[in-house]
Amino acid sequence: PRPYRVKLRLPFQPSLPDYAEKGSHGEVLLELVSHQHLPHNVFTFLEICRQWQKGAFHRNAPHVLQVQNQNDNQKGLAFQEFDDKHYKHEEATVGYAGRPSSPHFYVNILDNTRGHGRGTQQRRNKYEADGIVGK
Repeated sequence: PRPYRVKLRLPFQPSLPDYAEKGSHGEVLLELVSHQHLPHNVFTFLEICRQWQKGAFHRNAPHVLQVQNQNDNQKGLAFQEFDDKHYKHEEATVGYAGRPSSPHFYVNILDNTRGHGRGTQQRRNKYEADGIVGK
């Protein structure tokens, strides 16, 4: 089966340096991971999109751009689901923020496999990793 795709329509602030040249809106097309490999990740992200009310890019770190979901009723993942055989936190992939996951997500702006993959953030749980959403 073909993967799900989600189009994010983004309004931009006039304070951006290329606002006059590129305009007030842009789009990002995400291709979600296989729902056969990571069904909970895909379902949860589709629910986040379906119930989206308001949000913003709120963290511009050297390794990720993080999106804050400002819907107080939105739930994140019920558990950390990952498949590091098929999906790694490579550049341009999208992952769930937090452990356990929140409804916030981030774009990896470089390869973060060693920082967000299996066993990278908790010594006591060497099997946990951030869930991948898509690319």
